[in-house]
Amino acid sequence: ATGSGDLFLHALGTINDWWIPPNQIVRVSTNNILAFDASVGYDVQLSGGLLTLMFSGEGFFLSQLEGPGRVITQSLDHDALKHLYKKRSRRKQQDIPSMPPS
Repeated sequence: ATGSGDLFLHALGTINDWWIPPNQIVRVSTNNILAFDASVGYDVQLSGGLLTLMFSGEGFFLSQLEGPGRVITQSLDHDALKHLYKKRSRRKQQDIPSMPPS
């Protein structure tokens, strides 16, 4: 967005407001980025080697952000929230005692 006025963002978890100094590079999960200044360089890269992709629990890609500029991120993305709900739902179903046959 450009211009002046209020801007509303929908986010999950904690909202983090970062300032990246000039020429500093930060790698962030792509799903956690909410906004960044036009001055911030942006690139998407593979998150690592084959073992990292298979066992880290992260996605296949990370966003590389290069300062200077402001970056706003969220601590929880939609996929992580869906996974959390499914996990809790399964746990609750296991806690429900089964009815004895009549």
